[in-house]
Amino acid sequence: MRTIQNLFLLLFYTLIISSCSVYYNTSEINSNLSQFVNQVKNNYNTVEVGLKKLDFSYNQLNSIDEKDPFKTARTKLNALNQQLSSIAVSKNEIESEYEKYKHYSKGKNKISSNSEEWDLLKETKKKMKLLNEKVKTQAETFNKQAEEFQLFFNTKINPLVKRFKTTDYKNQFISLIEKSKKLKEDNLIAILQYKVILEEIEEKKISSQTKNIAQLKSLLAEIAMKIKFIEKSETTIVALMKRFSNTTSNVSEFYNTEPIYKEISQIENELNTCTNAIELNQKQIENNYLSFQNISKQLEQK
Repeated sequence: MRTIQNLFLLLFYTLIISSCSVYYNTSEINSNLSQFVNQVKNNYNTVEVGLKKLDFSYNQLNSIDEKDPFKTARTKLNALNQQLSSIAVSKNEIESEYEKYKHYSKGKNKISSNSEEWDLLKETKKKMKLLNEKVKTQAETFNKQAEEFQLFFNTKINPLVKRFKTTDYKNQFISLIEKSKKLKEDNLIAILQYKVILEEIEEKKISSQTKNIAQLKSLLAEIAMKIKFIEKSETTIVALMKRFSNTTSNVSEFYNTEPIYKEISQIENELNTCTNAIELNQKQIENNYLSFQNISKQLEQK
């Protein structure tokens, strides 16, 4: 909140001296009071909007405030809201005093020192001066607290916070499912080709090759089992995707500070385990292919 300027240097400068009486021009007083009240209201409204945005942004993190640094951040944010509430009380008191002035000065062009409104005006001057000093101090305190919160957030909270888009995760699931399907299809095509090679070798019916043929059959059987593993892994990925969708239902984005991230993190770990297993499984399949090729070449040379 901008520091409220002391308008009281201008507030009661218009004096009309006649005989032994002093007169205050009510229109001038009203103008200066109105300016002061409007400035307080406008500054308060600006800060209130800013703090609401800050509250909204921080609350989006959905952080668990039981441990630091989030516990401290919540305490600082609560202090800001409390300070703004104190400023609101002062603002309301200022507005109330202005309404009192408008009430007792209504229909009067001047207030004379020998009139009954004179004491009321003196009381208004006194209260407004005190309230001006009070709201100025409150505003300075608020500014200091706001700067401290911003510094704390930037240095302690922001480095820990990560935001994720739900669609990015879903696209990752879809991509992995498509890759596993293609991997399965490619391996099914490859194993059929190797089965043809095995059939050609078996047709030669060379007794000395019985052991080698058994090795080839064993390799193909192992590859077939590993292809089924890919299929099973694809089913696992689909199930993990469904869990993720249920966890993030109606959520377009989420933060790693939210309670739901614990479940999402578990899903992510299971997904990584599954994809790593698929990669290892494929490497083993490729080694089996290589072993099959080496044995079949030896048989052809005999």
